[in-house]
Amino acid sequence: MKKYKKNYLEAFNYSEGDQILSEITGTLAHDIHHIQARGMGGSHGKAGEEKDHADNLIALSRIEHDIIEDDNVYYRDWLKMIHNLYKGYNMCYEDIYRTTKLADPTHTDPIYEEFKEKIKRRMNG
Repeated sequence: MKKYKKNYLEAFNYSEGDQILSEITGTLAHDIHHIQARGMGGSHGKAGEEKDHADNLIALSRIEHDIIEDDNVYYRDWLKMIHNLYKGYNMCYEDIYRTTKLADPTHTDPIYEEFKEKIKRRMNG
């Protein structure tokens, strides 16, 4: 098992073979994604260790991962925010967003709304 995956599992008390859910939608995650890409600064030495730290990793479904890989820089800060919420509340972003919308119907997250549309198009296309 790759070190970054092991780091993620340990940080969230998962065992190898556990089903891990996406931090965005709560669907089955297939990938552990580096929020700050490993290729941006390398993966060896101190910089590489930081990139493989659980704070820089997020669980995603395959479709979510593909969408993010299309424009990783665009989504980077949004993913950091989602990951920090997940660490704090142990809830996927979709559940947090839905709860926030119930409390404040005017609340919106344009990136999330766009992201959901991209998922629908990929699933139907």
